[in-house]
Amino acid sequence: MASKHPKPTAIKRAEGNRGKRPLPANEPQPQPGEPAMTPGLSAAAQKHWRRLCPLLLDMGVLTVADGDALGQLCEMLAINTDRLGEVRERRGNVNRRFAQFIALQGPLKRAMDGFGLDPSSRSRIAVAVKAKKEDEELSKPELRIAHGTTA
Repeated sequence: MASKHPKPTAIKRAEGNRGKRPLPANEPQPQPGEPAMTPGLSAAAQKHWRRLCPLLLDMGVLTVADGDALGQLCEMLAINTDRLGEVRERRGNVNRRFAQFIALQGPLKRAMDGFGLDPSSRSRIAVAVKAKKEDEELSKPELRIAHGTTA
C-alpha cells in the first residue's frame, strides 16, 4: 500500500534512490529557526506556542516556514485543553463537549506527528547532527528533513 505522503528527498538520497527515478533538483529548503508567531492566536494558543517553540528548535524540526502549521497545532491544543476542562468541570453540555474533544483527537494527532511530538512519529523524522570541530562534542541538531507539514 502506498504511503499518503511522498518520501522526503533527503531520505531517498540517504537510501541511494532505490527507485532510480529523477530526484527534484530545486526542492525548497527553509532555514531552521523560530517562525514569527501567527497573528490572531488566542491567549491559550500563544502559551502553547511559547512552550513548543523551544522544544521543537532543540529537536531540530522547526523552520521559519512552519508558522502557520505550528499556529494551527497550538490552536487545536488550546481548544482541546478547553474542552477537556469543560468536561472535567461538567460545564455546559458535557456530552457535546466530550464529542468535540474526541473529534479533535485525529486532527490533533496528525498535526503533532508532523512535528515529531510523539515517539512513533519521531522514528520517521531524520535530523542531521553536525560537529563544530572534530575534537568538540556534537552540537544541537541541524534540520535536515521532516515529513508532513515541516518539510
